[in-house]
Amino acid sequence: MPSPPRCVQVGVNQKVNHFDFGWFHFHGFSCCSFSFFTCGLAGSRFLESQRSDSLFVDVLASKLAGREGLAQPMGDWIMVPRTRFGDDFVFQHYMKPRGARQLVLLGAGMDARAYRLRLPELKVFEVGCYL
Repeated sequence: MPSPPRCVQVGVNQKVNHFDFGWFHFHGFSCCSFSFFTCGLAGSRFLESQRSDSLFVDVLASKLAGREGLAQPMGDWIMVPRTRFGDDFVFQHYMKPRGARQLVLLGAGMDARAYRLRLPELKVFEVGCYL
C-alpha cells in the first residue's frame, strides 16, 4: 500500500499528534479531546460511507467519530454534499497542469480527506479548534 500524503492537524490548545490506524496514525485520540460537533460530523461521514449509493467512503470516520460521534451524528444534510463537492474540487485542481499540491482545511470537522483522496503529492493541513 502506498504511503498516504503528509497530513498535519493543527488545533487551538492542542498538540500536533501522531495517528495509528493501520497506515493512518494518531496517538492519544479520544473523542472527548475534540469538540462534540466535530465528532458528530465524523459520525455523519461514517453513516454516508455505509450507504450502497454513498457519495464517498471514509474508512476512518468511525474511529474519528468515537462512541459519542457515532451515537449522535449531525450535519449530514449539508456535510455530505459539501464533502463530495470538496473532494471533487480538490481532485480537479490537483489534476491540472501545475495543479494544487497543498490544501488547508479550515474547520473541517476531523475530515480524513488527505487519506480518502490518496493524492500522493498533496500536503494537507487541517486547522480547527478541537476543544
